[in-house]
Amino acid sequence: MSSQPGYIYDPATEDERKRLRLLSEANDPATVEHLETVGVAPGWRCLEVGGGGGSIARWLCDRVGPNGLVVATDLDTRFLDEIDAPNIEVRRHDILKDELEPEAYDLVHSRFLLEHLADYKIALERMIVAVKPGGWVVAEDVDFLGAIMADIEQRPGVPRESMETMVELTERMLAMAQVGGVQTDLGRRLPELFHEAGLVDVGGEGRTRFFWSGTEQSELGRLSMDQVTKIAVQAGFLTEADRERYLALFTDPNVGTYTPLIFGAWGRKPETA
Repeated sequence: MSSQPGYIYDPATEDERKRLRLLSEANDPATVEHLETVGVAPGWRCLEVGGGGGSIARWLCDRVGPNGLVVATDLDTRFLDEIDAPNIEVRRHDILKDELEPEAYDLVHSRFLLEHLADYKIALERMIVAVKPGGWVVAEDVDFLGAIMADIEQRPGVPRESMETMVELTERMLAMAQVGGVQTDLGRRLPELFHEAGLVDVGGEGRTRFFWSGTEQSELGRLSMDQVTKIAVQAGFLTEADRERYLALFTDPNVGTYTPLIFGAWGRKPETA
């Protein structure tokens, strides 16, 4: 979450607060598993880049305890500022412009950040520089191409017209995202990027969830697409009628689909020779 130019979600609205809550509820369990995989422990110094709603920063504060430290950054820190913990430092920070102290953290983590950056390699490089030798980098990003993996022929219980609409309009939305500099396939490439950057003990996994429209699980998608489709109409990728058809899919109880694939990857900075 950020307030950078072109950021489409208004952090001052109740809808955005709800969207961030649903986003956390859906994704925090996997994030916590990844962080437990690398062994986050009491006393660690952790950097959360693009901390958004702050749920993972809160978890890290509890995990590292009073002898540890969590530095949580974002371009808009209003939600991070609400965290009441003695071991957190909140910074307004742009990972593409502002330097980080080198070799200062046992863990650097980001979620749904790199995919939105045209200069994602610069951001990843800065994250790696900030990690101590032997420390860990964990990143999670969406593979947006997974959003069109629906096999229309294998969904006999879902109206064919609805599935065709979803695939067609999602493809147009992805085209807009690519024009806007979003890395639509970055999630699956994270382990390769970590390896190329010199990290070792690299691992990763991908996850997706099935959901029915008209449920709270689909509300996250509806809230997200409500804003994104407005931009798509303005940019000429959708008509207003297309937008209405697309949003209707998120409330139609006859429609069920999978979320885009979400990948997490982790790697350790080599010990100093």
